[in-house]
Amino acid sequence: MRFIKRLLGINLADEMPLPDVLFGRYTDAHKTDQNYDAWDKSIQSFEKEKYMDSLVNFLEYLRDDSQQNISYTLDKGLLKFQIFQGSKWLQGYANETIFKAQAKIAKATELHVGFMRRLLDQNFALKYSRFCLDPENDICIVFDSQIKDASPYKLYYALKELALNADKHDDLLLDEFDSLKPVNTGHVRLMEEHEINVKLKYLRTSIEEIMTTLEKPEYNMIKLPGAAAYLFLDLAYRLDYLLRPEVFVLEKLEKVTRIFFSMQELPLEQRVVLMKKEFETILKRSDDAMRKEFYKSSYTFGITTPVNHDRLQSFIDGELNNMDWYENNNYSDVALAVPGYIMGYSMFNFSVPEPDIALLHLYFEITNQKFFNDLGFNMSFVDPDGKLNKRQIKSALEKIETLHTDRYLPWKFPFQELKLDSMLTFSRSFLMIIRQLNIRRK
Repeated sequence: MRFIKRLLGINLADEMPLPDVLFGRYTDAHKTDQNYDAWDKSIQSFEKEKYMDSLVNFLEYLRDDSQQNISYTLDKGLLKFQIFQGSKWLQGYANETIFKAQAKIAKATELHVGFMRRLLDQNFALKYSRFCLDPENDICIVFDSQIKDASPYKLYYALKELALNADKHDDLLLDEFDSLKPVNTGHVRLMEEHEINVKLKYLRTSIEEIMTTLEKPEYNMIKLPGAAAYLFLDLAYRLDYLLRPEVFVLEKLEKVTRIFFSMQELPLEQRVVLMKKEFETILKRSDDAMRKEFYKSSYTFGITTPVNHDRLQSFIDGELNNMDWYENNNYSDVALAVPGYIMGYSMFNFSVPEPDIALLHLYFEITNQKFFNDLGFNMSFVDPDGKLNKRQIKSALEKIETLHTDRYLPWKFPFQELKLDSMLTFSRSFLMIIRQLNIRRK
């Protein structure tokens, strides 16, 4: 599987079976040798104009058995398939002439100009697919191609565009327009009640804590906007990774990051005010409304960009020294937000190598131990008196070193360089060690 629970496979703290909780965004970057073999066969078959063989192998390339994300039949030259992506599933067919795939987004009980204009605008941004209405007034997103033009490369990017847009826009449209009704959602299942309760509590408590901090005179957002920015970004990335929300909350967290990175024409003082408003909007949303946003499903396409270890190294180089001023001026919570931001940004935007994912996840476990224990994990990285548990952390790191040895060159975490006298010194030294590791594929 491609979520962090499946990457680790065991509870790093004590080897007890893990609760059925997933963390982080799905990534399709870490495929098996069987997946890559199927891709090669798909290309070879397409070049030989064996189109059905090419398509079957292409679907096998997309297959992730841990997700149960692909199903298909091939009978008398007609290929029918289903591909799951979050809250939506794609269905399609192919023959010796044409390839077609579509996903139903929602059912329109009336044709509201608001959503039709929204989707018309979206069509201008799409490269392969298009939004449309079918005869039953179901909003669909569709891709089709002549079979001789449906190379594996084209199909991958076209279906990824279709799937990601279907998964994103159905929830957003349903939340905004009462005239739209859900369709094709039977495969989606809510998280367990206990998990939802723990996550809702953590969501509200985490935001409220930041708001309380920023009300202090020494944290004036106009005079010290950089501090607010680090606190908000660390919070947004942490909530995205730990909670895996959907729909409204996910859109608000993504909007927080867009405000900071995509609105550079505005002074930082204005941007942090806008970021604060997005978190306030989350707090105003009712628990009943947010409960529906915590669900589990199967995925085929990842959003994050695959990168090598050196991309993580360069990002650490560019950000870690920003801890210094805040630490030296007694803003320890902001100083701690800097490594949190580095970890969270990396998991939000990148698909880093699997050993890096395990290391970054361990950081979240250590710095958010109560949250993990509330979910049912049995962890003792931090003792009741607040001291970091050297033995438990060392044991977890040793276990991570043994993961994925079939795909990565051997590497060693220099535990003696890790400083455990406080969470702040731990965070800094932990990232500095990750910076110097030589994590490379075989």
